Amino acid sequence: MKKVTLLWVICVLIRLLFVDHSILKNNFTQIFDDLEEGFISYALIPSAYERITDFFWNNNFENNLNFIFSTPEYGIVCREGQLIDPSRTLKIACCSPVQNIIGSLSNGELKEHNVVKILTSSTTEALLYLLNGMADLAITNQTSFDLYKDQGIQFVYKKYSARIVWSLFKLKELLEVHY
Repeated sequence: MKKVTLLWVICVLIRLLFVDHSILKNNFTQIFDDLEEGFISYALIPSAYERITDFFWNNNFENNLNFIFSTPEYGIVCREGQLIDPSRTLKIACCSPVQNIIGSLSNGELKEHNVVKILTSSTTEALLYLLNGMADLAITNQTSFDLYKDQGIQFVYKKYSARIVWSLFKLKELLEVHY
């Protein structure tokens, strides 16, 4: 019999509440603005996001929940059939939290001196840079990849995920009663 943990219950509840109602945005600034304007009810933000403190310090937001959960798998994506020549300079689109894992994701084949990083706001935006011909490669995750997998792209090298802290924010109630 499987031991039920509080984390497991929390993860199931989050999936039940948000999976059918979730919206993937291209960048966290848009999520911040949409939450602040009340266009969305909740925002699930990974701790790896470099401006997560903007959410914590916004007086209109409440941090409702923090938990550890694996990210989707991350990897390097290229156009289908594209040959990668690690000896030439390659443009890689990536968001800043994952810009330092290029070597790990490429099994050490892609070296810093042969890489020009194009910093993006999100893994989805990084993938769009690849699709629009503005980058040779992109670091993205499985979630973003699945949105565009019919666009002639493929993962190269290995993929992996990390167990990180996630924070769930909501807009504070507008009619709070203070005594």
